[in-house]
Amino acid sequence: MPAANVTLPPIEKYATYSHTITWTDETGTGINLVGCTADMMLKLTQGVPDIVFELSTTNGRIVITDPSNGVMQLTINSTDTATVPVESLVYDLVVTFPSGTKTRLIQGAINVNDGVTYG
Repeated sequence: MPAANVTLPPIEKYATYSHTITWTDETGTGINLVGCTADMMLKLTQGVPDIVFELSTTNGRIVITDPSNGVMQLTINSTDTATVPVESLVYDLVVTFPSGTKTRLIQGAINVNDGVTYG
């Protein structure tokens, strides 16, 4: 199954970014993520090596909060959002199952909105 194209809510510079993703099958049942890991790269352009930001279960920016029901939380703290360029970024989110199987769950764009108070 190809990755679903999803435009995520924008990142607000200087503010904590938090977004919940729930992965379900065609019947609405949550996909079992017990033992899974997840990785997400934000880049200026697809196919370039320069990573603007990385979220993963390893670095704690992705937390699988309800693995039995396919729920994960993306978080970037305000100190880190301050460093993200004001651009439209591309991303994909890859889930790795305990068997080693990798699935590109979603892909798409995420905008970064500049701040006024700290910008």
